[in-house]
Amino acid sequence: MPWPDQLTYRALGRKFIDPILLPKGTEEYAEDITFFVGLMLEKLHKHRHKGHWDRINIKEALIQLEEEVVELKEAIRLGDSYETYREAADVANFAMIIASVLRRRDPRFRQQAQLELNYTNE
Repeated sequence: MPWPDQLTYRALGRKFIDPILLPKGTEEYAEDITFFVGLMLEKLHKHRHKGHWDRINIKEALIQLEEEVVELKEAIRLGDSYETYREAADVANFAMIIASVLRRRDPRFRQQAQLELNYTNE
């Protein structure tokens, strides 16, 4: 799935997000990553009324993450592909939220994460 250009996003009133730079050798996952990120964004949009996660309690977020894992397992057990995708996105979103909050609160965590993520595409 191609990424829309910045003008398309502005025309739709949406913020443009840079495409994800895949490390060399992982290009075969591009379609799966695009699909999954789309699911994550859909779920974030659905729950936007809950506000930003800046002040979330990490302990509570971990409990919610565990609850989402239970829901994911149930969707898999039932063989419901659609719900499995959506619950997997919820799990990923809570993991992202936890990482985001930790990155914002702890400069050491932020610095280490930046060092680890500054890889080259070689």
